[in-house]
Amino acid sequence: MIWIIVIIVIVFIIGKFIGSLDADKKELNKEPLEQKFKILVGQINNRLYNNKGKVTVIDNRSFNLYEEGTNQIVQFFYSSGNLSLTWRWKRLVNETICNKNFSNVRDAGEQKQQQIFQTFVQAIAYEIEKRENLDKMFFPEPPTVKVPSLESTKFRINSLFYEYCFAPETAKIFLEENDMRLNITKAINMSIFEKEKTLESTFKIFLKKKYAIELGENSYSHYRYNGFRFFLDVQRFYIEDSDENTFFEMLYNDFEGVKNEDGDEALIAKEFIVYVKDFFPVAIFVFVYDPNLETYAFRRVFGNGISSNIGFIEDDEGTEAMDFLKEYVAKNNF
Repeated sequence: MIWIIVIIVIVFIIGKFIGSLDADKKELNKEPLEQKFKILVGQINNRLYNNKGKVTVIDNRSFNLYEEGTNQIVQFFYSSGNLSLTWRWKRLVNETICNKNFSNVRDAGEQKQQQIFQTFVQAIAYEIEKRENLDKMFFPEPPTVKVPSLESTKFRINSLFYEYCFAPETAKIFLEENDMRLNITKAINMSIFEKEKTLESTFKIFLKKKYAIELGENSYSHYRYNGFRFFLDVQRFYIEDSDENTFFEMLYNDFEGVKNEDGDEALIAKEFIVYVKDFFPVAIFVFVYDPNLETYAFRRVFGNGISSNIGFIEDDEGTEAMDFLKEYVAKNNF
């Protein structure tokens, strides 16, 4: 009886494996492997080879990424919806190898490929550091993973904060009737006493889940990412001094003078504001600075992430911004 069960299990496993290989074959006939993961290939090529690497196809399931004259190579192997990445770095008689496996990537889009890239590059950097510590005396200049410039990192963090403010998943947390909103409601009303406030935590969770970026613990509301140091904090503004149940909870930063890759100044989401009435979040607003128009705009974000302008002010000094919002919620009978 046991042997029959074992045979059935083995047949099932073999059948499933063959089915996966058949799915791979159909998938890769439609789109070659190097095209399927072209975003990942492009990012690795940029980081390791300064966009000079070339793809060499081994078969329909594998290919190499390599720059002529260098001593490192990245090998891609795909099977049963899983991707294996292997980085090899040869130095004289020594070879450093970094291998990472990624499961269930058959439908890996841009976001998933970015996460794979971040994980793989961090693993490579770790292996380089280990090897450097072992024999840096003999190899004083090991290959390094290219570190983004301070300006590009600043632009990236600014862009991610802007995306967080208008993301549908962010709006869903605060505005949809569900258990998550109840938990957020409790957290907002408790976190005023905590070192890390709820809005600050939701932004960090957004970065970790969507882009595998961890900011870590703050030091007096200051964070550092790839050398860029920035300020992030939460402040509460009560509508009436006598009513502690209704207020604006504001997550704000110190971003300024942010430029994109072309050197043009970028839009900056200065403040992410949640309007809380009788302990419940009922509306979201984002305070955006447009450097081209030199104006500050208030945008209201709805449950699906769609937003609309509700007004402009000349600067963000003093209480003008909060006065504007107080007047807006009063007129619209929230």
